[in-house]
Parts: sequence; C-alpha cells; structure tokens
Amino acid sequence: MFDYKKLNVYLRKKFNALEIKVFYYTAYPAEGTRDHAMDGKHKFFTYLKKGLKFVVRKKELKRIITRSNEGDSIQEKGNMDVEMTIDVVHYLKNYDILV
Repeated sequence: MFDYKKLNVYLRKKFNALEIKVFYYTAYPAEGTRDHAMDGKHKFFTYLKKGLKFVVRKKELKRIITRSNEGDSIQEKGNMDVEMTIDVVHYLKNYDILV
C-alpha cells in the first residue's frame, strides 16, 4: 500500500515548506453497484482527512448507459479535472509552489 504519510513528509522536506496542503481527488462507485461494501474506502478517506489533514475531494462515478443491438453496456467515468482546476484557481494566491 502507498504510504501517504511518507509522501507528506517527503513534500515538506523537498520544498522546504513550513506548511503544505495535500489534495486527494477520487471518484467512487455508487452504493449498490458493487458486490462488495465500500466501507473500507470511506474509512480510508476519513483517515486522509482527519489523520493526515489532506483535503479530500470525492464524487460518485458517473454511469453512462450505451444501448446497441448487442445489448446495453455501462461505462463509468470519474473525471476530476474540473474539481482540480477550481481548487488551483481558488488557492493559487496562497502558495509559492503548486505541484
């Protein structure tokens, strides 16, 4: 598993920063669309927010149904580019370096 705590320490040292703000962007499946429970993911998000002080931006995957002669298929998309852009514009004046 990736060590997010080490990432936080590494970024602080690498950029000689007194304070850093780490953003975590993710899209997750809607409740009931998987055979397994999503509790573990939500606990992970809570750990990032409360344990490591990350800013967590999350949203449900968008489900797109495509109909064809062969039948229906579902594609899931979780683009976070708009959310990232909004955060960059909003916080830009607060930082010297944005990675």
